[in-house]
Amino acid sequence: MLDMTAGLGIDAMSFAAAGAKVTACELETIKCDVLRHNAELLGLSDNLTVQCCDSINYISSSDKRFDIVFADPARRAADGHRVHALAQCEPDIEANMSEIFNHTSRLLVKSSPLLDISLIVDTVENLHHIYIVCFRGECKEVLMDIRSNDRFTGATVVDLDWNRTISTFHSDLKRRDSEGILYLENRKPEDFRFLYEPNAGVMKTGDWHTLQSEFSGLRKADINTHVFLSDEYYPGFPGRILQITSAPDKKGLKSIKGAKINVVSRNHPLSAPLISKKYGLTPGADDFLYALRCNNTPVILLAKIISKEEE
Repeated sequence: MLDMTAGLGIDAMSFAAAGAKVTACELETIKCDVLRHNAELLGLSDNLTVQCCDSINYISSSDKRFDIVFADPARRAADGHRVHALAQCEPDIEANMSEIFNHTSRLLVKSSPLLDISLIVDTVENLHHIYIVCFRGECKEVLMDIRSNDRFTGATVVDLDWNRTISTFHSDLKRRDSEGILYLENRKPEDFRFLYEPNAGVMKTGDWHTLQSEFSGLRKADINTHVFLSDEYYPGFPGRILQITSAPDKKGLKSIKGAKINVVSRNHPLSAPLISKKYGLTPGADDFLYALRCNNTPVILLAKIISKEEE
């Protein structure tokens, strides 16, 4: 493997610890020294070679081929501002793609969690697969698997806890429209037993078709409300799962003033902070207030969490 952007070597040492023979390129001398020192302490020196150099220059002047080239480009511009698009990062992987593929057939690029999935699919040549990595429901990284002359196979969302995989979700990303999506129809949201909110990775795919195909009882709250309701309990759902307890009216909302309740607002006229301030609510453990737009009508649901993957 070649790690083009080693830094202090977290990724390079992880690859080496897994058994890969790694060449790690890093521009800054002090980081190279630290990486060599830590690799020796961890017994990884036999698997890890550090090159203190510009990785683009290194690969351009080398005749070596690598099974995998890995890059985690710096996401700050020269003025210090954060950037997200691949062409804005350093080194510019897009501009040097052809040179990189003279030395490998597979390139892995770790990119910003804020990067738009559609933009990646439309602009990155030879894209094979996208991995969206979440931790307890929050999107942390987007990993692009780029292979020479290979077809695009979609995206996989992996949601992790400290010591396990919470859920996985695969999308071919072929459909991101609203045609054929199942909604609540004439039912009231409080008539359903469970509320489901997809994790941030699934949200990035926007693939409600696949979600409803895998969990056939889900009904979307509204066209722009990315929350689902169902009478069925799906423990493998990739996201937060809650049991609906009530849909309080004005009198019911007054009765919960000062309570410990987590407030979530999704496509509702009032934001979560405004609702919390209005009713004097503070974050709680298992109880949630969901403010939603369902069937084009603002509603409030009280619910108790079943899956705690985001806490």
